[in-house]
Amino acid sequence: MFNVEIISPQGLIFQGQCLMTVVPSLVGDIGVMQGHEAFLAQLREGKILVYNEVNEVVQDISIKTGTAEIHDGERLLVLVD
Repeated sequence: MFNVEIISPQGLIFQGQCLMTVVPSLVGDIGVMQGHEAFLAQLREGKILVYNEVNEVVQDISIKTGTAEIHDGERLLVLVD
């Protein structure tokens, strides 16, 4: 499990722990789990999917654009429009 924050200009959309988050990057969907290597990705229109510890989707968030950054394999920050 790792920490995820999804933030829009209107405020916090999601904050919590998850097993995996899938984000729609410009080069394709990226699945992020605990321990993932550090990255910064530009996001395209699509859906962010957040999975709980039993691999069920707990958040399904439609976005237009944004950026995703994972720092140390323990925290994913997603800024969306």
